Amino acid sequence: MAYPDTAALTRVRGRVRAAYPALFGAVEGVLKFADSALDAWKFRRKPTPYELALLAHLARGTRTTHAVVQLAELLFGSVALTATRVAFETMVSAYWLSLDPDTRTQQFDRFGVLEWAEFGVSLTKLRWLRPDEVPARFRDPARLQKLRDEFPSVRLGWTQVPPPKLIKGIAKTWPKSAAADLRNFARVAGTLGSRHAHVGCADTADHVSVEDGRLRIALGPHKADQYWMSASLKVAAWSYGQLFDLVAEHFHLADIEHWRQHFTRLLARCAVVTKEQARGVKPDDPCPCGYGLKFKRCHRDALS
Repeated sequence: MAYPDTAALTRVRGRVRAAYPALFGAVEGVLKFADSALDAWKFRRKPTPYELALLAHLARGTRTTHAVVQLAELLFGSVALTATRVAFETMVSAYWLSLDPDTRTQQFDRFGVLEWAEFGVSLTKLRWLRPDEVPARFRDPARLQKLRDEFPSVRLGWTQVPPPKLIKGIAKTWPKSAAADLRNFARVAGTLGSRHAHVGCADTADHVSVEDGRLRIALGPHKADQYWMSASLKVAAWSYGQLFDLVAEHFHLADIEHWRQHFTRLLARCAVVTKEQARGVKPDDPCPCGYGLKFKRCHRDALS
């Protein structure tokens, strides 16, 4: 029942990466492109409040996507899906913010004050902090009540809008194919991410067994998690790519068309094309994967 040692975890990491090179390549390809673009970029003026909020979203998305990769490569798929849900919701939050930048940035900032204030209240009740250790601006009862009235549902976060309405509102502004992807990935992140963010009953039971009369608990990587690992990497690559696209376009971080072509090629790697689907497809025809690339530049070599 002991947790695997470092050598065992290293072997797991090597086997998982060897089995899913396209999925890891897609996520890390997006992360590396974003990292290179940001390294080469310099802010030549004072950022607006909206720009600071947008960059904060990118920072959160970057950290979370890196976490998904690290969890997935160790076959902690169910936990990776929970992180993927955060990555997806960060992307959605950023796009919702962008639809009305000034008004929604102020709303975003006010909710941040409420979060810190409520955190201070909780820590004070637990006696982990003295009341005077909480900053004064988070201790004003009148202000705190006003913020509670403005944001009555903690579950709905700073937007106070149910997720389906957020997705619908954003999808209206996206091209048809991208909007369809948004709705599909929302189902994966919402259904599976919620399942694992709480207690997935079936998956929880899978980690316990009795063999030869002895209780065995899976404390390390678990083979059943490979299914969730695959889903988490696909959603993370798409979500972070869309988030970076929003930031890159606003700040002119890169040649946007070059970036989008690169992103499309990375996503195409994640798609599965069978020999049956490719039967009769000519080299210059669109690839059956649906990403708009020519077959000869996409899945032909993988199928040959």
